Amino acid sequence: MILIGIGGNIASPRFGPPRNTLTAALAALEDEGIGILTCSGWCRDLDLLDHRGQVTETPSLVLPHPRLHQRRFVLAPLAEIAPDWRHPLLGMTAGQLLAQLGAEQQIERLSC
Repeated sequence: MILIGIGGNIASPRFGPPRNTLTAALAALEDEGIGILTCSGWCRDLDLLDHRGQVTETPSLVLPHPRLHQRRFVLAPLAEIAPDWRHPLLGMTAGQLLAQLGAEQQIERLSC
């Protein structure tokens, strides 16, 4: 499974050339100002969250995404669409990680 996070219009720093074709494609989309149209508007922050459970740390790519397990807006939909997915380092499902988060992170389901 390949997980790509879609966030807000937040600038992403580049730490050298992308490692592979997928990260190069995501970087090119961001660099060209191309985003994905969501029901809440255009999104231009595309993050690779996980790639088939691979654990990688290079100057241009860290997998799994280092803050994936701390973000309700990532874990809540992930728990719905891939309930059996497990964090490659922590070994926990998205639902288990979600249950550990405090109530300070609120998300709202949008109907499109």
